[in-house]
Amino acid sequence: MPDPVRHYGNAIPTYAFACHAVELEVDRETGEVKIVKISAAQDVGRAINPMAVEGQMEGAVSQGMGLP
Repeated sequence: MPDPVRHYGNAIPTYAFACHAVELEVDRETGEVKIVKISAAQDVGRAINPMAVEGQMEGAVSQGMGLP
């Protein structure tokens, strides 16, 4: 935890290692964007509940698609 006076230290005790890549098409005339393919990879270690891990990854992709 960071020092409350000097604000020095690690505020985030854990880190996630992930990579997301998107292939898309852009209509130069209208600016419309079409997602062609999305790939996501995360280093999760040993997944105790693989379906939950998959759901979290799918949720992250969906949330990322919704950003303006």
